[in-house]
Amino acid sequence: MSLLVPAIAAITTAAVVLASPVGADPDPFVPDRNAD
Repeated sequence: MSLLVPAIAAITTAAVVLASPVGADPDPFVPDRNAD
């Protein structure tokens, strides 16, 4: 059961990063999924 904790943490972190707003785009001048 304890092995699920780091997996859940990694998935949650990835979800937060993918859900970041356009303002959090590390390089907004590069065309990507974060359209202006």
